[in-house]
Amino acid sequence: MGDRRIPDAPDLPYQRTFAQYVEEQLEPLLPQEDVILSFHRALMRYVDGPDPLFIVRWVTGLTRGKIVSTDDETRLLPSDNAPAWWWHMKMFHGTAVSTENFAEFVRDTPAHLFGVSGHYTVNTAGWHAAHILPAKDGNVDWRTWTRTEAARRFVRNVHPLNLFYVPGAKALKAGGEPELIGYVAWKYAERWPTIWKQFTAVAGTPELRPNARDRLLRVPASTPMTQEAPATEDVRSFRPDSRGTRPMTGRGIVKWKSPRLRFYRDRIEPLDSLGRFRIETPHGSFEMTKSDFHSVFSNVVQSESYRDHGYYHYRSPPKKALRFRVSE
Repeated sequence: MGDRRIPDAPDLPYQRTFAQYVEEQLEPLLPQEDVILSFHRALMRYVDGPDPLFIVRWVTGLTRGKIVSTDDETRLLPSDNAPAWWWHMKMFHGTAVSTENFAEFVRDTPAHLFGVSGHYTVNTAGWHAAHILPAKDGNVDWRTWTRTEAARRFVRNVHPLNLFYVPGAKALKAGGEPELIGYVAWKYAERWPTIWKQFTAVAGTPELRPNARDRLLRVPASTPMTQEAPATEDVRSFRPDSRGTRPMTGRGIVKWKSPRLRFYRDRIEPLDSLGRFRIETPHGSFEMTKSDFHSVFSNVVQSESYRDHGYYHYRSPPKKALRFRVSE
């Protein structure tokens, strides 16, 4: 099972009925049934156990990876979408979990997208990890979250039956379509009725839409974040092996054109520390290594725009960027 390879997302634009999408694309991405069952059982026992650590999506006032406690002393580990990618990768390759080792597995889960850099995940393969029940609900007063609410957020964040995968790593709109969410939820409920009942008892119950099978899933060739010219060298050429254990090593320079100095997370983070990229702008071309970028532009790396939306741009190049400007 460990030799299975996470399938690459199909080329965009993508258009199929919901039923065709589930059969042709989603089914091959799902972990084996026995693995899903073992993770589900371990997770359900864990959230009811003594002093669990709940991995929840970060909100204002929290820092990814920094453990905090609520007013009732429930422990939270704020995260971005990295745990969803990490758990899928581990389950897809058949990682064994049990009640005895599950707390350690939770502690070892990366809370930040940089923690999965260099591993071959659904995101690396070009998929957007979408949630059936939202991992965030607008309530940012995290200190008042009860243990029950924190458990619900944790389960929604990582449970395999709350996740599905849409072609296009930035396909946020397609992944948030209520009709698609309801159809996938119905398929999961039909396929795993016992697990589904136990999962929804903790996470909540979504609306099921069994009659949406003939609706069309449409993912365009580009999104507003990537309207500019694509990278000269496809980022997929920098992928690790299918087991996700080898750092990505550049075989050239990743390049893209932009009317502004714009940094794309999904083009930079797959590189190893010495991998180089170049941004060609009307203000000149700027070339640097990933290590340079993380050191000099740490504000960009830590920005919400770069971490959550996948890009960050300057209206005009800052002074610290001038050292990286290259002559053509």
